Amino acid sequence: MLTILLDENIDGYAPYLSRSFFSPAWSDISSALGIRVVTFEQLGLAKGMPDELLWEFCQLHRFYLITDNRNQHDPGSLEATIQTRNLPTSLPVFTISDIHRLRSEREYANAIVAKLLENLIDADNLIGAGRLYLP
Repeated sequence: MLTILLDENIDGYAPYLSRSFFSPAWSDISSALGIRVVTFEQLGLAKGMPDELLWEFCQLHRFYLITDNRNQHDPGSLEATIQTRNLPTSLPVFTISDIHRLRSEREYANAIVAKLLENLIDADNLIGAGRLYLP
């Protein structure tokens, strides 16, 4: 099973993304991969969790994090954490390049799902990649 954790800033998209993953266009692949989409609330994670702790949590539980805006503003930021702590065994973090387009453009949303599934099909070769952008 592949678990995708939606960052707190995009967890409002959970129903939409879940429907997209299991739409007729993608359900065979999503089912074969055993995709499960979870939110902070479902896991009991605190909103405002420091980036470094979130990255550690995802690595410990082998969850793929999807985010849109965690960047390198301080030494504890997600980008700084990836740069300093990423190992050849670390899962990548997926970053949606333009969350506003996800809301308004169905074609863009489909491209995000397609790119994510393409990456997850090849997940073993992405270990240690750090951050990957969607689409």
